[in-house]
Amino acid sequence: MKVDECFALLGLVPEASQEEVRKAYYALAKRFHPDCNPGDSEAECKLAAVNEAYSILQKASSVHYHTLGLEPGASISAVQRAYSVLSERYHPSQFSGIEDVHERERMNSRLEAIRNAFSHLTATENDNTSDVDADDGGW
Repeated sequence: MKVDECFALLGLVPEASQEEVRKAYYALAKRFHPDCNPGDSEAECKLAAVNEAYSILQKASSVHYHTLGLEPGASISAVQRAYSVLSERYHPSQFSGIEDVHERERMNSRLEAIRNAFSHLTATENDNTSDVDADDGGW
């Protein structure tokens, strides 16, 4: 399952915050839990898919924290400080004198990964909410 599919399954947009992912997961897990749906094999399948999607998104989020050199769940201020330090370290002005093309490409790639991680971890929460109670998570 791809990351975008995981967001869709949880009824979210790809820019959703970790808190939104967590809330959507818990709402759907409760909705499809076997205790709420005894003997319903379709609910079991949906719960398995929700669990898989959540697991994939947790791993993806951890990668973003790792890119910034942080532990998963670090505060937003820690994310901002790490981004500031790393974006300065990998700024093109820092390696403009490097003649090795492969090394410059590697550093540009690292800077792009840092920017992507920062963007993902600081996505605005209010603009990306999804009404999980009114939606069945893509089913």
